[in-house]
Amino acid sequence: MQVVTCGPNEAIVISGLFNRPPTFIVGGRAFIFPCFHKIQKLSLSIMTLVLRTELVYTNLGVPLSITGIAQVHNLKLKKIFCDKNLKIFSHVIFTLILKKFQ
Repeated sequence: MQVVTCGPNEAIVISGLFNRPPTFIVGGRAFIFPCFHKIQKLSLSIMTLVLRTELVYTNLGVPLSITGIAQVHNLKLKKIFCDKNLKIFSHVIFTLILKKFQ
């Protein structure tokens, strides 16, 4: 038996034999059996996304270049990504969220 902890800006995703769907613990601790459980730590910090659109033409033929900045901190969205694939990392989540905004 092993104790796993995480800070207030992290989450632990526990999967394995007894956890279906995976357990999502934010800023706390959990008891696991290393031979039965797999853990993954996920950062819950705010992600800054830079959205760029270059040379998009309007209906009247006017070229536009737009740059937007979004800061994302959505715990539900990260839970959904973790439930679908436990091998997902923060940079992959960043890329998926960026694609959703575009």
